[in-house]
Amino acid sequence: MNWVLDADIRSFFDSVDHEWLMRMMHVPLSVQHRWYTSVLLGHYGYYGRPQNFPALHAFRQEMIRIWLTCLRRRSQKSRRMSWQTFGDVLNRFPLPTPRITHPWTVRAA
Repeated sequence: MNWVLDADIRSFFDSVDHEWLMRMMHVPLSVQHRWYTSVLLGHYGYYGRPQNFPALHAFRQEMIRIWLTCLRRRSQKSRRMSWQTFGDVLNRFPLPTPRITHPWTVRAA
């Protein structure tokens, strides 16, 4: 079942404009953080259904991995950025955690 989730997440990132992402990686971290936060909050707002928490968590993890990859590609020096160093960045610029935004609907009797 996890492979379906992984395929859905990967297909979402295939539709992102990669040229725009290449330009985005050189802007300050605070601007990048605002963008990643808005993407995550929008995703949580749309897909935040009950029992969808694992997919929301997987999406957040994929966004974190992509952000680290972009930061590693900024320069030759930052290619050595480890997960531990990136953890310091995430402590300074925390990304929102997944949340369920749509409760169960009550059926009319």
